[in-house]
Amino acid sequence: MTEAVQKIAESYECKPIEGMLSHQLEQNTIDGEKTIIQNPSEAQRKEHDKFDFELHEVYAVDVLISTGEGQVSPIPGWRKERELVAAADSVMNSL
Repeated sequence: MTEAVQKIAESYECKPIEGMLSHQLEQNTIDGEKTIIQNPSEAQRKEHDKFDFELHEVYAVDVLISTGEGQVSPIPGWRKERELVAAADSVMNSL
């Protein structure tokens, strides 16, 4: 999947956003065990295992493409937003 996104982006002279994760969805769990990573760094490649899609698995696939370098610039308040998302994930996972 990572390579397919890369090839499609390149055909439009664009780059996938580095490190963007898509997750497997499981019952009552937003972020499942399996992840798909866009434009990974070498360190990220080591952290995420390759896998095969299995029958009846569901994924939330987020594809973000840039006409620039594929890097995201930090924005003010980003850390707070990330903490809110982590808190929301924690609540959803406890249900």
